[in-house]
Amino acid sequence: MSCLQNLFLSFKRNCPAIHELSLAQALLSQLEQLAADNNATTILIVRVDIGKDVGVVIDSFTFGFDAIKTEIALTKQADKNRQHIESMGPVAINMISSPGSGKTTLLEHTLDRIGDTLKIGVMEGDIETERDAKRIRKNGVPVVQLATDGACHLDAPLVHKGLHALEHQSKNGKFDLIFIENMGNLVCPATFDLGKHIRIILVSVPEGSDKPAKYPTTFNGADMFMMTKTDLLPYFDFFVEEAEKEALRLNPDMNIMKTAAPAGLGMDSWISYLKEISKTLSGS
Repeated sequence: MSCLQNLFLSFKRNCPAIHELSLAQALLSQLEQLAADNNATTILIVRVDIGKDVGVVIDSFTFGFDAIKTEIALTKQADKNRQHIESMGPVAINMISSPGSGKTTLLEHTLDRIGDTLKIGVMEGDIETERDAKRIRKNGVPVVQLATDGACHLDAPLVHKGLHALEHQSKNGKFDLIFIENMGNLVCPATFDLGKHIRIILVSVPEGSDKPAKYPTTFNGADMFMMTKTDLLPYFDFFVEEAEKEALRLNPDMNIMKTAAPAGLGMDSWISYLKEISKTLSGS
């Protein structure tokens, strides 16, 4: 095994606009490349020369590396969640949308229609309160409220706790589907892996049809784009073709559905989809 005993990097140019995380990631990329160029598997010492007019302080690297360490830890936990979920048998579905798009309402009507044909567990993510969990609990299924205490997204450690809580509410710890209702936010939740199998993005008609174009990262990794509250189409400037075109431009393999859960619109197709993925993707 070869080592680079001393590695010297220099930052001379002015770069005040670089985010701390980007700075640390750039440094790691340089280290990886230099190690590869020298056939090294270990770097023992790194010396960094920072020019006085660069606009970078050493704390920027410390902050950035701490963030990367956290990201690595979250990724490892997400992998553990995947293994845990597979041992429980279900398909895990991460539901992402803006506040008020109808995630909880969709779940309520989904549970009404599925009945006892599939064993379902639900995690409800919110900053505070148990209001959504109370709504779901009325349907008689295991449900866990995950309170983030101010964070704008769920993360893998929180979902890990939720999985154990769901197991305790089940007679044998087994499920067919687990719904993870994420925070009402189209930005932050998209960048955090929870260990799910399926990611569904919901956009309601009152929000507008430009959301896929405005939030490409969120839609890039989605398995389904669901337009909700479509019974309101006559009353809003929501252009279905625009929304579909932009979503498919970002992800040509994405499934697209149109629903209005209280009116029953699109619900038959949605239930059929859930039953199909439960058969084809389930770990049981």
